[in-house]
Formats: sequence, structure tokens, C-alpha cells
Amino acid sequence: MPTNDRGNGPDELIERLKAQAAAVADGRTVAYESDGLTPDVQEQFWQNVVAFETASSTDLTRELKAIGVKLLEPDDLDDVALRKARWSIIEGLARLRVFLDQTDHLSDRELYTQLLRELLPQEMPALDVDEISAWHIDVLGYDKPELYLKYYADEKTRESWRIDFPDDLIPGREDPPYDRDRHLPQYHCRWRLDH
Repeated sequence: MPTNDRGNGPDELIERLKAQAAAVADGRTVAYESDGLTPDVQEQFWQNVVAFETASSTDLTRELKAIGVKLLEPDDLDDVALRKARWSIIEGLARLRVFLDQTDHLSDRELYTQLLRELLPQEMPALDVDEISAWHIDVLGYDKPELYLKYYADEKTRESWRIDFPDDLIPGREDPPYDRDRHLPQYHCRWRLDH
């Protein structure tokens, strides 16, 4: 078995990283690893877990201000100024490698206000994100299944929901009232932040 300067071999290093992750998470780690993962991929995964669990914290309000994005109060903005301010935030987030998903159910003002008052101030790990990484914010969140089913779920998902939750009322499918998501900056996901 090959060895490296970090231990007697890749398995030992991976086990140390798992133990370190468990220690910083107070023993509350649950992970599934495919048997097909190479030791290099396993090692990178567990290094990422440890980095996530030990990172200092920040929030996107602080990060946007640090790159010069002005966060103006929505009540002080007319519709034209608000649209410009919203795009300034969206473009600033993209520069920070943070991307928004599922926003088409909100008006420009509703989205801007939710970003400013709820989503941007959320504490998150202050991780160094490289050029192949990104954070995604699901603006809809997971606490509004009726909106997800109404505006975003495809028929296969809606049918699956009917089977899994037969007592739930499934709203009729509608196109979202706004057409923004397809115009937003996009990036393939590596990390995801759901509110």
C-alpha cells in the first residue's frame, strides 16, 4: 500500500479526517460513501467536510458590502431604482459564487426585500470558494411545498407527491407569475445553502 507524509496510507488519513469531522460536529455526522470512490475523492470529500465544520462564519450582507455592493432599503426605492439595486445584488452574489434558484414566484420588490431582510443576513461558513465551487440559495426554501408544487414541480414530481402524501391537497399547476430565473447567473452546484 502506498504511503504519504500524512500517515501510513490513504485509509489512515481518511479515518483521521472522519474522526476530526465527527469531533467538530459533536459526533453528529451521517454520511454515505459509495464503494466506488477512489481514496483521493474520499480524502477530498472529508477535507471539505472538516473545512466546512471548522470555518469561521460570515453572512452575505457583510460579504456584499466588502465588495462594494450597496444594500439600499426597499422602502426608499421606486420600482426602477429597486430593479437596479436587485440586479446589483444578484451580480454581486455571482461574483461571490453565490447563485439564486426558484425566484419566479416573487415580484421584484418581494425578492429584493426577502434577500435584504431574510436571506443575506443568514450566518454561513466563511469558506474559500474556488473557481469550480458555488453556493446556491433556494429562495423558495423547503417550507412552502404548495408553492413548489404549483409553480416549479414537473408532472412526475407532482404525481410522486400525490402517492407519497395522499392527504395533501395538490394545487393546480400554473406558470410562475414572473420570468426571472432563466435570466439569472447560473453555475453548476457543488455546495448548496438552503434556508
